[in-house]
Amino acid sequence: GLIGVTAPIYNDTVSVSKTSSKMDADMIAALQNAFINIGNTPEGKEVIAIYSHNGYQKAQSSDYDNERAAQKLIQELTAAN
Repeated sequence: GLIGVTAPIYNDTVSVSKTSSKMDADMIAALQNAFINIGNTPEGKEVIAIYSHNGYQKAQSSDYDNERAAQKLIQELTAAN
């Protein structure tokens, strides 16, 4: 049976460096658009299928807060045993 339901959790990310001087807003936007465009073509979908991905969407760090909370809970449960 069903034990519980969590809020949606993102399971993959394409991330950029926060410390690189080359990762300015324009470069980040270009990378986001490039990955999104890859997922919008049949050829691109075929290439990323190896990762079981269907496409990409823009995200921000806070979108992963639920994943961070889940990882913290797992760590606390593991430490308690």
